[in-house]
This record gives sequence, structure tokens and C-alpha cells, in this order.
Amino acid sequence: MDAREVVVLDAITPVPGAPAPLVGVMNLRGTALPVIEARPLLGLPVRGALRALVVADGDRRAAVLIEAVLGLAGFDDVAPIAGNEGVPSALVRGRVTTETGETVTLLDGPALLAAARRSWNPGATPRAGHRGA
Repeated sequence: MDAREVVVLDAITPVPGAPAPLVGVMNLRGTALPVIEARPLLGLPVRGALRALVVADGDRRAAVLIEAVLGLAGFDDVAPIAGNEGVPSALVRGRVTTETGETVTLLDGPALLAAARRSWNPGATPRAGHRGA
């Protein structure tokens, strides 16, 4: 619901003094877009990425680095994650099962963007009406 498009990374401009999740900014059709590495927010090691998923939270957008695109599919049944499975529950909507039977963790786009904003400004509070973290 929050994904807008997948883009191939061209050039990323680093932001001096930025926290770990903010890799830099990129130009997307004339608009400066923050580029976020979600793996530190999820407690995972950083890997290289060639693509990004543009995620929206209302009028705010960011490009989240991804390793690969597995496909595009709609889904209706999102199962909650039971207990702590190594992923911060505030950043997860749940799990979905693909047509091939693979179980995939579904991240919460707005919560992910909010966590990245908090890493930049730890004293910030979420916006009113935010449904994520």
C-alpha cells in the first residue's frame, strides 16, 4: 500500500553527518529523495544494493534500498508475527505467503520512514495520525 515504484540507483549524494539509515539523497525526476538503508533499523548488517523501493507516508517519500525485486503481487491475508522473531515489531505489518508458498515479512513503510526520521532527530515525536511506530 505504501510502495510507489522500484527505481534503479544511479547516483547517490552522501549527506555529511547523517545517521546510519540515511545513505544520502538521489534525484528522482527532478525531486531530491532521501535514500534509506533499512537494514540497520532492522538490526541487520548492511549489504550492497542496486535498486530502491520508493515508499510514501502521506506526502513524504523516500527510497529504501533493496537487494532484489521478487515480483509484484497483491495480497489480502496478512498474518501477525508471533513474538519476537528478530525483527523490530514496530516496523513490521506482518507476514504474507506468496503463490509459491514462501513466507515473506511485510514491513510497515510509514513506520520505517518514521524510524529513519527519529534516527536523525531522536527527540522527535511521530506525527499525529501516524499509524506506524
